[in-house]
Amino acid sequence: MDITKLNPRNVIRAITLCRPYAVVYCAKNSDGWLVQYPDKAEPELMEKKSFDRKFCLESDCPPRVKELFSGIQTFSQWRRALTAGRD
Repeated sequence: MDITKLNPRNVIRAITLCRPYAVVYCAKNSDGWLVQYPDKAEPELMEKKSFDRKFCLESDCPPRVKELFSGIQTFSQWRRALTAGRD
């Protein structure tokens, strides 16, 4: 599945629970979560339990952790930059 084709409203950011922190774009899937690392070509399908052990959704993060998202592109910005590179 190509995550870049999803509606941006359905894709949210998450952050790894352990250092080094990595911000990913993710979308709920019938089998769990579709996880896209910004620097990887293909998304990864993760079961809900695995996802919950590894990531915290941006909306669920405490304020201090939410600060780690500043300066990180939103999914729309990342997708726009990615597709502009394909032209």
